[in-house]
Amino acid sequence: MHRNTIFYLIIFLVIASCKVIKPTAPPVKIKPPVIELKPSFISLPIEIDIKNVETMVNKELQGLLYEDNSFADDDLKVKAWKKENFTISIKGNELYYRIPLKLSIIYKKFIEFPEVSAEIAVKFKTQFVLNNDWSLGTKTNALGYEWISTPVIKVGSFEIPIKSLADIVLLSSKNMIAKEVDASIKSYVNVRSYAEEAWAMLHKPIHLNKDFNLWLKMVPTELIAVPVMGLNNKVNIAVAIKSVNELLMTKEIPHYTEKKFPDLKIAKSLEPGFSMNLNIGIPFTQLNEIANKELTGKTFESGMKKVEIKRINVYGSEDSFVIDVTLDGSVKGDVYLKGKPFYDKENNIISIKELSFDLDTKNKLIKAANWLLHGGFVKMIENRMKIPLSEKIGEIKKLAQENLSENRSVKGLVLKSDLKNIEIDQLYITSDELRAVVFIEGKLAFIVEDLMKISE
Repeated sequence: MHRNTIFYLIIFLVIASCKVIKPTAPPVKIKPPVIELKPSFISLPIEIDIKNVETMVNKELQGLLYEDNSFADDDLKVKAWKKENFTISIKGNELYYRIPLKLSIIYKKFIEFPEVSAEIAVKFKTQFVLNNDWSLGTKTNALGYEWISTPVIKVGSFEIPIKSLADIVLLSSKNMIAKEVDASIKSYVNVRSYAEEAWAMLHKPIHLNKDFNLWLKMVPTELIAVPVMGLNNKVNIAVAIKSVNELLMTKEIPHYTEKKFPDLKIAKSLEPGFSMNLNIGIPFTQLNEIANKELTGKTFESGMKKVEIKRINVYGSEDSFVIDVTLDGSVKGDVYLKGKPFYDKENNIISIKELSFDLDTKNKLIKAANWLLHGGFVKMIENRMKIPLSEKIGEIKKLAQENLSENRSVKGLVLKSDLKNIEIDQLYITSDELRAVVFIEGKLAFIVEDLMKISE
């Protein structure tokens, strides 16, 4: 009889020490995120080979370039033909060229004499600038001349000074020839057409990879350029597009609205670098797999008290994680903890900060199991709720680099990239997953392959 009494007493004490709690679960309540997308600059280099300009101008300037059929002002009638093709070179924002001309001259004072032929090479310089309205401003001036074959006009002992004749010819013809050259260059170097084509292209989401349903979406806002410069016999117009950029994984074509083509902003220098944002999701199912692997079966003891974690369920409430922990042992039932997701840049993991018991759980534990509040239970949960990202970040960088480098998804447009840095920029919670805004930095350029076609 005495033994039975002791046995039942032990059973009673064990049952009495096991506290059953039933706190109210925090509601699933999602707070709409405010995502800050940072604008950056995409390079849109405009490079024009001077040899192409030279070919085009020579093609357009053929035959008779200048004709003056009046003796008014200078007592001369002059015709000037292009003798041969001319060459163009560039230095800074100036084009230099030499135009060989074949001349036919009639001098009024000796009108009874036939036309006199001569050959002269006239040298010109064209300064050019890119204006805010995208027009190419040019200003051509004559630099001088050199005789290829000297004209001979002599009557008895009277001889027309060669230099004077050359100066008159140069003065009378240079404005007309300069005007023709300016018009020819402007018709070929159609920068606005190039920029408008690129502007329209960049508004449309680019389907980078069909297997991953990967899209590049850009929202251009400004076009900025530095003064035109010449280098290595090419005209270089450095243009940058200020844009907000996103990499999206979706089966549907992302929505876009094309904005009006803007005026050009001229700057002394361009801001380097490109950045874009990529939204990635980590489903709660995956988070729960990680959490249960780390915590299910783990025990926590404090003195004679002991609990075992039987199950973990993670979900979202506003901007926090709710961790539903099912316990067995000295405390039976579910306890709820809340904490905010946090990106640990140094260790490349997502962890939880400010983790604590939910208010209703805390109130019930004060009465039933105060020891859980003062021990290291919360710290144990916090230390094991780590989501490694190194592998995922590496996959994202590889995916982005492969699909942004030498990509020709859009006909006539080539993407060239060099991605340097990738990290988590923002975290937010949806109804079924933790979402991370990945910030990718580097360089990105768009090359329109057929500038000649666009310029025509």
